[in-house]
Amino acid sequence: MLRRATLSGFRPEIGFAFMARTRKPQLSAHQRPSRARVLEDGRPLPGPANALHDDIRHKGGGRHSSWHDWVYVSASDNTDPRTNGRRYEIEYSVDPLSAFILQLTDAWRARRRVRVPAAGGGYGADLLVRMWQRLGVTMTPDAKVLDFGCGAGERVDALRRSGVDAVGCDLMVPDGDRDCLRAITTGPYRLPYADATFDIVYSVTVFEHVMDYDTALAEIRRVLEPGGISVHVFPSRWKPVETHVYVPFASVLQSYWWLYLWAAAGIRNEFQEDLSAAETAAANARFLARETNYLTKRAIRAHVLRHFDRCDFVEEAAFRPDSYAVFRRHGWLLPICRAWSSATDVRVLVCK
Repeated sequence: MLRRATLSGFRPEIGFAFMARTRKPQLSAHQRPSRARVLEDGRPLPGPANALHDDIRHKGGGRHSSWHDWVYVSASDNTDPRTNGRRYEIEYSVDPLSAFILQLTDAWRARRRVRVPAAGGGYGADLLVRMWQRLGVTMTPDAKVLDFGCGAGERVDALRRSGVDAVGCDLMVPDGDRDCLRAITTGPYRLPYADATFDIVYSVTVFEHVMDYDTALAEIRRVLEPGGISVHVFPSRWKPVETHVYVPFASVLQSYWWLYLWAAAGIRNEFQEDLSAAETAAANARFLARETNYLTKRAIRAHVLRHFDRCDFVEEAAFRPDSYAVFRRHGWLLPICRAWSSATDVRVLVCK
């Protein structure tokens, strides 16, 4: 089954390349070729998908590439997609059962946004700053901020546009001349910044991939100013549907036969449509074992307190502003919503 999503909000990158946000990081080609393709007025762009970013920039001709939750794209005739009057979409495939489950998930999230005061999934600059302020951080003009695991740097860019002195780092960063993004070195693992550089170090949906908490936390502590704060938002251990493989409770239930059961039922992510149930289960088992690390709160707290003086879980810091009006009228709801969010949706880890 093919699905389409409209691309909008293009911004120039370099040369013929423009960037648009897809909000679909599962389509990214940073680990393997993406099956997504970009349409121009309903027709596939002539340039190849998964093109090198330098080819998109300097050759154009409809070349494009998905990267994290952005797509790098050039128009078929190298015109500006913001002004050429054409419609751009990204097209990708999902199997029917997965599409049905995704529709149910989307409906559940939409219902939840209306009825339940809980954390949203889009952590833009305004939400991040508001969350830090709720945690007692005063955003002075000279405050320095690090996005740990920044991906393509979209949050860094948004913060910088709002006047925050923000930079980002990741194991891989997009090509191009962007001084605000740096690659983390490995062997030994080290963040590419001097000691005591930042007032805030934050991450969004990164810590579920941190396999060595002690090394990462030691480096975060090293680059924080004395008195600085580290804030990390990531999926809960008992999230009903694991974010990457779409298998229920696969953050905890990772046996091959559990994964095979759901693969046999047709559950696939966007990279797995051509795989058999056995191949899908094996791929998910490898991914979950090697690239995810859903620890208990007790284990996380033990790691944090080896490097920081305080460790708090403050999920309410990410709740929407209108939630607090509800909590002021019905104070008994706050601990319930906090516990529910922490257990089944999102955690907000604060290290000081």
